[in-house]
Formats: sequence, C-alpha cells, structure tokens
Amino acid sequence: MLQKLSTIFLLILVIFLFLIVWQFPEIGGILGIIVLFLGFIVNLYGLVKKHREEYRQGKITRAVFWRKIIVETIGILIAMVLAVLVAKRVLTLVTHDIVNTITRFIASVLIAFMVGIGVGLVFKKFWDGVQKRVVG
Repeated sequence: MLQKLSTIFLLILVIFLFLIVWQFPEIGGILGIIVLFLGFIVNLYGLVKKHREEYRQGKITRAVFWRKIIVETIGILIAMVLAVLVAKRVLTLVTHDIVNTITRFIASVLIAFMVGIGVGLVFKKFWDGVQKRVVG
C-alpha cells in the first residue's frame, strides 16, 4: 500500500515540477538538480534495502555489503550524469527548430525520457560486467 502511494506521490511531484518549469523556466536547472538528487536518494535506499537482507542472512560480510553499495552507487551516478549529458546534446539537435513552446516542452520531455532509458540500458550491460570483476 505504501509503495503504491509513494508511486502516486512521485508522479504528482513530477507533474508539479513540469508545470513549475513551464511557468518559470529560469529555475529549471535548479529543479533538475533537485529531481536528480531525489532520484539518487531513492536508488540508494533501494540498494541498501536489497543488500541488507543478504547481510542479515549472513550470505555476505560487512565489507562486501559496503563494497556492493559503493560500486552500485558509483554506477548510478555515472549513468545519471551520462544520461543528462547525452539527452542535453540530443535535445539541442532535435528541438532547435520547434517554435511553439508547448510542443517544444512536450518533445523535450519525451525525447529526454527515451534517451535516459536508452543510456540506462546500455550502461547497465557495461556496468554489470564491471561489477562482476570488482565485487565478485
């Protein structure tokens, strides 16, 4: 029940942030950083929750627990920064000819979403190999 409510809350928050950015574009960068930070915190919470069970059951030691969390956290940070940089470049190429503000905004959101998913999927394959070598 709490997970459903948190998902609904996050969707409402994202819609609210889109509306704020649309009304006040000058604060878009700050809100973008806030959204990335919140996403990072949610991912970090999920990582700790995932590996905590293994640690409590005695399957991994404390050192392995922290190593897994640190390696996955670094991977998440790199993937987020890479997705933002690639999406920014793609958006400047694709939306520079769009004159209508609403159309440009909707196109930007959809393209950034697709680029983020694409970068995430490609990076995940790469990072899984790195994790196997580092963590074991």
